[in-house]
Amino acid sequence: MDPKHAKNLTFYHVNEPNYTGISNMDTGDARGDALFSLRSIYLPIECSDTTTKHFSGDCANPEVVGDKLTVTEVVVEVDSRFGNYSECNVCTNSTVPFTRNQTCTDGDYICVCGSFYNLTTDCPPTVGVESPSEVFEKFPMPKHAKNYNWWLINLAERIDGKWYSMPAAGQCDDSAKPCTWRLVESKRRVLKSCQDEYIFDQINKINPTCFSTCPQPKNSTSTCFIECFYSTLLGPSSNKGKSTGGLSQEQISDMWKFPVVNDERKGGCPEYKP
Repeated sequence: MDPKHAKNLTFYHVNEPNYTGISNMDTGDARGDALFSLRSIYLPIECSDTTTKHFSGDCANPEVVGDKLTVTEVVVEVDSRFGNYSECNVCTNSTVPFTRNQTCTDGDYICVCGSFYNLTTDCPPTVGVESPSEVFEKFPMPKHAKNYNWWLINLAERIDGKWYSMPAAGQCDDSAKPCTWRLVESKRRVLKSCQDEYIFDQINKINPTCFSTCPQPKNSTSTCFIECFYSTLLGPSSNKGKSTGGLSQEQISDMWKFPVVNDERKGGCPEYKP
């Protein structure tokens, strides 16, 4: 790696506990991964909606709906001459995600890049970067937008984080080949369920009156809970238009990463033990 362009960055990643490292995976800064994680709160509403077709990355992504998901904090040395972001996902049903007929081995992480209608797994070795808020702005809001459509847009704009792709072809090893990233340290790994519990508790403390009106105040899959959650997080109008109110970018980011970077002695989550 050219030392003139090398820098250490802290990334986060949500995935199932049987994986280690970040090779061929997508990561994010704290705000970027907070977006990826917090948008999953509305999935019980979106994925049960039979009136529309769902994005496969929402309701069938193992990093979103997998069992016993974990959140990992890592320090990565990167060549800061970033390239285009690649979509890196887990192979399911022997088909590379977002392609029609490219085959893969179930459970493997595969990255695709290129134009939407001509995706390829032959991705460059450079670390990719993307601003989700800029991407989502390019897609027109559905004519009859649902509450979860607005929650996504408002969450992306409020957080305004970054996503990074870590191609296996660019990973540094013991050879002298040019490379674009090196895993310096895996700092902490916690269960996402523990992180969610911390976040739910913090949001409930801000707006206990709303949650107390729900038939099941602690049922995070209920419509009432989800509506209270985003109303508190993003403001009461966040389900039907551009929102104001709620928590700031910094408050959301700090709340999301607190239980990951702090252990239980400081009020965070314990280290995940397989």
